[in-house]
Amino acid sequence: MEIVFVRHGESTGNALKDEEAVYTGQWDCDLTERGYQQANALRGNPVFDGAEAFIVSDMKRTVATARCLTDRELITDPRIRERSLGEFEGRRILEIRRDPEYHKYFNDPEFTSFRQSFTVNAPGGENYSDVCKRVHPFLEDLKKSKYQKAVIVSHFCVIRCLLKEMLGLTEEETLQLKVPNCCPIRVNWDAGTFQKEEFFDITDDNGIPTGKTVTRSEAHAKGIPHRTAHIWIVKRAGTSFQVLLQKRSAQKDSFPSMYDTSSAGHIQAGDEPLPSAQRELFEELGVKAEKEDLTFAGTFHISYAMPFHGKMFRDNEIAFVYVYEKPVEAESLVLQTEEVEEVKWFDVEEVIRGCRHTDGTFCVPTEGLEIVCRYMEDRGSKVLKSDDRS
Repeated sequence: MEIVFVRHGESTGNALKDEEAVYTGQWDCDLTERGYQQANALRGNPVFDGAEAFIVSDMKRTVATARCLTDRELITDPRIRERSLGEFEGRRILEIRRDPEYHKYFNDPEFTSFRQSFTVNAPGGENYSDVCKRVHPFLEDLKKSKYQKAVIVSHFCVIRCLLKEMLGLTEEETLQLKVPNCCPIRVNWDAGTFQKEEFFDITDDNGIPTGKTVTRSEAHAKGIPHRTAHIWIVKRAGTSFQVLLQKRSAQKDSFPSMYDTSSAGHIQAGDEPLPSAQRELFEELGVKAEKEDLTFAGTFHISYAMPFHGKMFRDNEIAFVYVYEKPVEAESLVLQTEEVEEVKWFDVEEVIRGCRHTDGTFCVPTEGLEIVCRYMEDRGSKVLKSDDRS
């Protein structure tokens, strides 16, 4: 049996930030405008071809997502609702933190893991073990069905627990699973394997979505145009400036173990460049940037075809460049180890020289570097660009 899991699009609960941020759980909220865009971007996608059933959590945000995916009749099931956060649901996080009654959930190490634990739960809520027990009968019923392929639209914690129960994952593996909004995860239940499918908007030459989408693997196999967000962390050094570069993981499908842009990533179907830049910066480096912290500096086109890991990789992307100038201590960053080996500050002149000599140290796109140099020069920095530097 093949199962395609889809987490709902961005909800109003997901979108509230800072002082307005709330605990969502089973608080029944709708999708944001961005959430509807994310869901509509998946409509007609071949990943759903052949599905005999669309099984959906009975909450507003999952039903709304599923209705964007298909006109078929939906099967709603309360057993795949999101994990309950009990007394915290729908309440502002700051309000809960300030309430003496809940002091231990934010100060006592025995209780602070209530959102990421198989043993600790919010008051009146569920932990991951509770959710696993709740979804187990659902999976038993699904196994008894005659479906060859089904789509399940559910929630972050629940999809993690469903994958744990189906594939025999450990607790640690379960808590490390990424489940982005509207990013289909395909599971071959019989073989015990799963694959997360990333979908990108196909764009025109100016980076404007055409209304069609493509999987990551197909985009890179065929060189289909799509969008990325590139973030450069900079700091002034004398009359010039330095850039913080990340060393790419040795497992990356292109340019492994080379120094690259501070943070960069693909813009998922239905997403916009600025929120994508914020997400990538936080996921890869642990830097939480507000929208006003990132300055848009320009776009450029990346196009090349090269073999990596024994297969041809064809890139064709429009990169949206942002600059981050707030203070950053490299040693205090929280790195996404599967993506980033380390980070290091470099004088920008050293990076320019390394890119010119192609010595295998740097793989930063020169067009992006030029955009950042112009940005900093417009703000008073002086960059040595002659060969005198070598």
